Amino acid sequence: MSKEDVFVGAIDQGTSSSRFIIYDAKTGVVGCHHVEFTQFYPQAGWVEHDPMEILESVKVCVAKAVDKATADGFNVDKGLKAIGLTNQRETTLLWSKSTGLPLHNAIVWMDARTSSICRSTIHFLNFASMFFTFVRNLYPRIQTPTSPFSFTLSLPSDLPYISNV
Repeated sequence: MSKEDVFVGAIDQGTSSSRFIIYDAKTGVVGCHHVEFTQFYPQAGWVEHDPMEILESVKVCVAKAVDKATADGFNVDKGLKAIGLTNQRETTLLWSKSTGLPLHNAIVWMDARTSSICRSTIHFLNFASMFFTFVRNLYPRIQTPTSPFSFTLSLPSDLPYISNV
């Protein structure tokens, strides 16, 4: 096999489309195909994708890019040595272990359905940061080392269980 018969593929599975690009040994593009897929907006601020449509779009892109490269005289079938993959950030998808099928549409990275949880978490972390700054400034004055056994550190976690507070 000559150096010219070595190819690398790249799957770029993005937010609105999939693409497959085949590169030769000199990083020249010898085949490429791109397919857009459907965006679903079930409610305001929600964004979902059909996982099976994404999978199918990748399969189509690979097949069409290989066909194009082959039609242009490149021996991609025998020379494709590796495929890299990039995907869409924080999109979440759950698959069934028993069936191998998706349990739900993919929740896209720009979906805002958990905004209230994020705001609550940020509020809590801001409070925790202020509390630990207070504790850090207090300890040098009272000469007590910071310890998980310290009353001041365990107090916030104990508050929900103290009925008089």
